[in-house]
Amino acid sequence: MRASSQPGVRAFGVAGLVALAMSSGCNVVERVKAMIKGEPAADDTGQGATEEPEELVAQIERPPVAKPAEPSNEPPPPLERAKRKLAYAARGATHLGFNLQGLKGLRALAGALEVPAWAVEGDGEVGRMRDDDLRTAWTCELDPYKPCALGMHLGDDAQLQAVRLFAAAEGKAFDKQPRPAKVRIHTDDGWVDVELPDVRDYVYVVFGKPIATTAVTIEGLEYHGPKRGDLQVAEVEIYGLGGTAREPLELDPSKMVVQLDTPAWSKERDAWSRGASFLERLADDGTHTRVMPATAIFGHRDDRIQLVEHLDGTDCRSHRGLYFLLDRETRVMAPVGDLGGLGSLVFRAHDGLGYVSGYVDDESARLSGVVLDGEVLRHRRTQRLSDSDGPGVLGDWGMDRDPVPRPGSPSNRPLDDCTLGSDESMAAFVAATKAKPKSVEKPAEWMICELGEGVRVYLSDHGPCGKAWDLIVLGEQGVVAKQGGHRNGARLRLQRRGGRELLVELGGSDDAVEMMRVTPNGITSLGTTEFAASAPAACRKRCDDVLRNPAAP
Repeated sequence: MRASSQPGVRAFGVAGLVALAMSSGCNVVERVKAMIKGEPAADDTGQGATEEPEELVAQIERPPVAKPAEPSNEPPPPLERAKRKLAYAARGATHLGFNLQGLKGLRALAGALEVPAWAVEGDGEVGRMRDDDLRTAWTCELDPYKPCALGMHLGDDAQLQAVRLFAAAEGKAFDKQPRPAKVRIHTDDGWVDVELPDVRDYVYVVFGKPIATTAVTIEGLEYHGPKRGDLQVAEVEIYGLGGTAREPLELDPSKMVVQLDTPAWSKERDAWSRGASFLERLADDGTHTRVMPATAIFGHRDDRIQLVEHLDGTDCRSHRGLYFLLDRETRVMAPVGDLGGLGSLVFRAHDGLGYVSGYVDDESARLSGVVLDGEVLRHRRTQRLSDSDGPGVLGDWGMDRDPVPRPGSPSNRPLDDCTLGSDESMAAFVAATKAKPKSVEKPAEWMICELGEGVRVYLSDHGPCGKAWDLIVLGEQGVVAKQGGHRNGARLRLQRRGGRELLVELGGSDDAVEMMRVTPNGITSLGTTEFAASAPAACRKRCDDVLRNPAAP
């Protein structure tokens, strides 16, 4: 008799199997099947499992039990230079590109940065480049014999798509320190050289297609600016498919302000160019964290998608720049053009997954936007001959009826726990501060905001567009702090931050701005900071004019 060809059963006669199975009183076929699989078999009555005869058990091979993998304590292999050139090119850019379909599945990859043994060791913790703060940086002194380089292991299933760097020093130091002009990217498949633009912004290396690689290393070859000195790298982000994703980016638009590194606007032929602007997270203690280059941000704290504005310039009629959809979960910033126009009304999707901008009234809508549908970004745009009314379009698209307000509120608009001055309240103010009665002749020019613990702040721009401004913090024991002075075209914009804090943006007939943080303890200057980019003075008819909506009729 020929031995069974069924795996798991040794050369044991079929007759023997049948006899042994029948001796236990069960269905032969089911019994044999169960024994071959190594499972307990039910008896004929279905009353539960029966034990297999010892002589059959001894002749059935069960599948081996898988053992859990032992964790590897071996360090990852060292970061090495690639030996050959990559078969396809990559490009340097200031964003990932406008092909939104190509961003499907893309995400920032987790990993620890390290300095290769063959590179300059550098100064500072490499973790500074992964802390979401552009003010903290790793530095590397340029060396004619060794390059500045950084790398990261990605894991076995990762595919590299892009690398993002921020390596621009802050303020006036930008021109005094070297910036990457040409880098070499090393992967398992080879290396590629890429030239980078010289900007106070993110710079990207974008590959033509994903590259399967277990590691990526960025080596500096050439530099903009000085050829000596310290290279300052504040951020390195690696984007790809597969691998392990980084943790989501925590970002609350209501906690953001915009700080300027250069003058707000500069003249260029028939237009105006916007200065270097950065979104900064303002903590409850007044400290700043520099998050990203931008001129405004829209959305809610828990929205997966937030809208980031990059205003580059204006000719007073139309504005130059881009919107980016920031996916907080993947950390991908997708460039989506100017949508309905920078400076136009911005509407948020109910589910926090997209935005449209443009112009809406009761009769019509001129809107363009992008929403996240599944894992794909899709455009939305109204048709020129559409007969839908504005609210109808917003409802059909799942958008909020009211636009997302541009951050900051004029000092004469309603604000939580704030009231306009009255004859009675300003008379009490004069009595407590010994102010001149003439300064409060028009009580409605003053705003009074509660700060808690019996403390109030009294503020006025004596206009709007007056010739002076005043800011006085008054407690039960008298004046806590005060600031003010002459300012042509004075204007104040406000934002409440809880019940004990008020942010005040001071502007005027020129482009200079300053922000102050007001608490029960006093007034602190935050420097050249604003809630969002405002129009250049040359484009304003009034001191408090905002950016013109180019989509408005």
